[in-house]
Amino acid sequence: MQEGHPLAYISRHLKGKQLFLSIYEKELLAVVFAVQKWRHYLLTSHFVIKTDQRSLKYLLEQRLNTPIQQQWLPKLLEFDYEIQYKQGKENLVADALSRVEGAEILNMAMSVLECDFIQQIQAGYDSDIELQELIGELKLKPQARKHYSWSQNIVRRKSKIVVPHTPLLRGKILDWLHSSGSGGHSGRDAMHQRVKGLFYWKGMSKDIQAFIRACPVCQQCKYDPAASPGLLQPLPIPDTIWSDISMDFIDGLPKSFGKTVIFVVVDRLSKAAHFIALSHPYTAASVAQAFLDNIFKLHGLSRSIISDRDAIFLSEFRRELFSLQGVALNYSSAYHPQSDGQTEVVNRCLETYLRYMCSDRPHLWSKWLPLAEYWYNTSFHTATQMTPFEAVYGQQPPQHLPYLPGESKVAVVAKEFTRT
Repeated sequence: MQEGHPLAYISRHLKGKQLFLSIYEKELLAVVFAVQKWRHYLLTSHFVIKTDQRSLKYLLEQRLNTPIQQQWLPKLLEFDYEIQYKQGKENLVADALSRVEGAEILNMAMSVLECDFIQQIQAGYDSDIELQELIGELKLKPQARKHYSWSQNIVRRKSKIVVPHTPLLRGKILDWLHSSGSGGHSGRDAMHQRVKGLFYWKGMSKDIQAFIRACPVCQQCKYDPAASPGLLQPLPIPDTIWSDISMDFIDGLPKSFGKTVIFVVVDRLSKAAHFIALSHPYTAASVAQAFLDNIFKLHGLSRSIISDRDAIFLSEFRRELFSLQGVALNYSSAYHPQSDGQTEVVNRCLETYLRYMCSDRPHLWSKWLPLAEYWYNTSFHTATQMTPFEAVYGQQPPQHLPYLPGESKVAVVAKEFTRT
């Protein structure tokens, strides 16, 4: 809380051995969990912890006698805080989170645009004077305004839906295209491409920039995009998609359904990528099988592969496997692994996405991997001036919008969707 107003709420279920902790230990666990969760806000400031467990008031004066104290209290030493006792009957805010009956915990929460958002847009036209004038002109003369059209009670500009000046509605659209699994908390330019592919309103770019600056997840998880020092040796530009690829591994991940490694494969021309979860330790045989199962069946064999001289690629079995199939295995420079900088960038993008989506439950990262791949491949790339999806398939990626009036030429289908 700040100045008497709550800024954020957090709660969690106890599990395993935590269920058998004493009341004091459970309260201590709650303190450590909350402080670690909001560490980036608390580290440089003095703050107050209010608890209805009276014994915690003397936490800083207690000797570390139990293993629990010895394990958890050192995690609080870097903070400047004080603990105040608050009677249980006055601690209503915390009780509201801990005593909700029948509450359901969702492991994967994503923003969804309501199915009635078309009705919300149409209702917003009534309060937008500028659009009312435009609609009046288009009704009298359909060609009155260049690029604009009026059909099925929807204003469009170059086939994009014109959104009225309704801040709440625009905020919902931005949240859906930014915070959902396919939005991936993209940056300003990539998000602008997503939004303008579907909607139009004046001042969209400024609204997007302000929205991203106010997004707490982005401010917490964004990495520093500063360039790595040192000279890079540019690689020749391929002439066809999936003829030249690069490979890398992301190691050291928390175990997620038996997987601890991500096998990253990137097409150097289209920038398209595949993310494949593997178990550790992985072998030349398991990587080869993963390649055949996920890459070869879609794109065939590549002319060349850029690797970062990972030990697995140096194995004799791997060398023979590629040699038999006519693929040359190229190595990046001995002391400059950044020569395969493209894959390094993809790795950072993927790691950032996973921080966005599963920082609270890191063991679920493998469940987010398909969405991460779709998000990356549908994000706009300045190098190609299109998305990898468009570069590979020759069309824009499908957008999962609710039914729009006029989309179906079958009367029965249109009537049913309009009714629902």
